[in-house]
Amino acid sequence: AFARPSFELSQREPARCELGRSIERRRIRKEGRMDKKGVLFILIDGVGDSSCRSQDRRTPMQVAHTPNMDALARGGETGMIDPVEPGYACGSDTAHLSLFGYPPKEYYRGRGSFESMGAGMEMEEGDVAFKSNFAYIDTRTRVVEKRRADRNFEVEGPILCSALDGIAIPGYPEVEVAVKYATEHRCGVRIRCPNMVDTITGTDPLRDSLPLVKCLPTTSMNDGKSIYACKVVEAVSAEFEKVLSAHPLNKKREEEGKNPANVVLLRGPGARLRVEPFTTRYGWKGAMIAPTAIIAGIGITIGMDVFKPEGTTGDYSSDYSKKGDAAVQLLTKGRDASLYPFTSSGQDEKEGGNEGRYDFCFLHIKGVDDAGHDGSFELKVALLEKVDKMVGDVVKRLSVDQTRDYVCAITGDHSTPVFRLDHSSEPVPFVLAESVRRVQMEMGGKSEVEGGEDPSLSPPPTFDEIGCAGGRLGRFGGGHVMSLLLQCSSTKEERAEAK
Repeated sequence: AFARPSFELSQREPARCELGRSIERRRIRKEGRMDKKGVLFILIDGVGDSSCRSQDRRTPMQVAHTPNMDALARGGETGMIDPVEPGYACGSDTAHLSLFGYPPKEYYRGRGSFESMGAGMEMEEGDVAFKSNFAYIDTRTRVVEKRRADRNFEVEGPILCSALDGIAIPGYPEVEVAVKYATEHRCGVRIRCPNMVDTITGTDPLRDSLPLVKCLPTTSMNDGKSIYACKVVEAVSAEFEKVLSAHPLNKKREEEGKNPANVVLLRGPGARLRVEPFTTRYGWKGAMIAPTAIIAGIGITIGMDVFKPEGTTGDYSSDYSKKGDAAVQLLTKGRDASLYPFTSSGQDEKEGGNEGRYDFCFLHIKGVDDAGHDGSFELKVALLEKVDKMVGDVVKRLSVDQTRDYVCAITGDHSTPVFRLDHSSEPVPFVLAESVRRVQMEMGGKSEVEGGEDPSLSPPPTFDEIGCAGGRLGRFGGGHVMSLLLQCSSTKEERAEAK
C-alpha cells in the first residue's frame, strides 16, 4: 500500500536525493572512463487512460502485455507526471514544450506555426499559421457537423491542399496563402501579408455539431492590427469553402454518399517562436523522430534535427520498427545518406569515428492517441504491445554499445481515455532507467538489484497508471523531466564537480 501523492507535489521537483542514491548504488562499473551517456526519450502520445468496467476496471496499459516496458520499470525508477500542470487537460503542443523545458506560459502563442513548419512550410517574421482540419459544414445552417471530414484522407488531402495553395483572396491582393498537407484530415495553412498578427481566435468550434466560429481579436477590440487580421482570416475561410464546395473530388464524395470536405477549420493561430536552441540550453546534439507535423514543428522550433524515416506515418499504419532502427542509428552512429533529416537545425557535425552521433534522441509515437480519440480499447492495447516490442529491440541493441551506456525514459504528453474520446487531466506514467544495460539484464530475467525489497513483500514495478503511481519519483511536473535526464546522463566526474 502507498499514500496517494499530494496534489501539490506536481509543483515541486521529483525525489532527486533518493534517485541519486539509487543511481549510485546501481551504477554499472567498468574499467576506464566511459563517455557521457546518450539519452533516448520515448513519448507515447495519449498513453494514459482510465479504468474500464468491461475490463475488470483495468486500463489499456494494465491489460496490454508489455514485458519490456515493465522491465524498464524494474530497472529504473517510476512516478507520475503532470505534463504541464495539475488538473489541466493539455494539448500535445503545450505538453511537449513543457517536457522539453520551455514553459508554455512563457513561450506558447499557438500551435499553427508548429503544424505548418512540421508539414514543410517556411515561416518568416510576421507570418501567421494555423493547425487546420478538413471538415464538413452544413452550408444551410452553418453548423460544422463533422470536424474530421475523414480519418482516411491520405489520397484526397494532398489533392485538396493543392487546390487551395496559393489562391487569391478577393479584396485582399496583399495576402499570400500557402496550404500544405500534414497527415490524415490535417493540413497547415500559412497567411503572409503586412500587419498580420496572431492575437486572434480561429474558426474551429472544437466539437462536432456546433456553428463555425467567427474569428475575433484576443486583445482589445480597438486593436487595428488584430481587427485587420480577423478580416483576412474570415476572407480566407470563405474562399477556401467556395473552392472546396466546387471541387470535383467533393462532388464525387457526395455521389458516393460521403460527407464532402467543404470547409477548412483554422485553429491555433501562431507566429514562429524564437527560443534558446536546444543544444545551447542543454549542451546536447538533439535529434527528433516524429512524422506527425505538429511534433516535428516543435522540434524545428527548438532547434533539433527532425527525422521522418520511410514507413513512419504518424497514423495506425506507422512502422514502429523503422522508428526504433532510426533511434539506434542516430545514437550509435549518426545520420548518413540512408537517414537524412527532414529539416536540419545546423548543429555542428563532428568528424571521425562515432562522434557524428547524437547525444539525445526523442522518439514520438502517435497511433496510441488516435485509438483513444476513436474510442477503441482493443486497438489501444494492440498498439501499446506493438510499442513494447519496439522498446525491447531498441534497448537490446543499445545495451551492446561498448563506447557508452544510455539513459532511457518513457512517458506520455497527456491521457486520452477511450470512453472520453478526448484528452483528460489525469497525470501520466513516467519511467526513467539510467542504464539500458541494467534494463537488458531485467529483460533477460536477471536482476542486479542490491539492497532492494524482498519481492515477496510487494509486486514488481510495472509501467502503467497504478504501477507508476507507487514509484519513488512520486508525482511531479513535466517541466522537471529534462533536469532528471541531464542528471542521469552525466559522468561520474561531472557529478563529483557538481558536489
